[in-house]
Amino acid sequence: MTRTSLARYPCPLARAADLVGDKWALLILRDALAGVRRFSDFKTRLGASTNILTERLNHLVEAGILHRKPVRPGVQRVEYHLSEKGMSLVHALLALWQWGERWTFEEGKSPVTVQARDTGEKLGPLQLQTVSGRPLSITDIEMVPTEAAPAITHQSYAALKAQKA
Repeated sequence: MTRTSLARYPCPLARAADLVGDKWALLILRDALAGVRRFSDFKTRLGASTNILTERLNHLVEAGILHRKPVRPGVQRVEYHLSEKGMSLVHALLALWQWGERWTFEEGKSPVTVQARDTGEKLGPLQLQTVSGRPLSITDIEMVPTEAAPAITHQSYAALKAQKA
């Protein structure tokens, strides 16, 4: 089955999903965030086939989310490290993680949690806020097309707004 690319779709979520919206990619990113670096360790932890793992790692490297680093100079073996672009995904990954803890496990039954390294304190829920730091709830936000949006996007959002009125 051929995968349809969303790379040119005029939506930030669609483009992000195109890069990291695959189950294997998300699990690779989870493990990279936890400190996994070597192909064999990813393979052992994930149980993915060699072909799938190779394809996903290559995709994440090509997207600039991971980068390969030689284990030692002159050695062909590499390690995978999160790039700055990959590290900036941490909020999205943690939001999805917290959603999974809340909705896919009984309370207190998640086998792994995320906590502060220095104190062991569990992370609180990620919060919505404006750029000035004002807290928001889900009912306080809306999606609005920008000048960069194509006409179809402006029309679509205008139609949604008209339906709500």
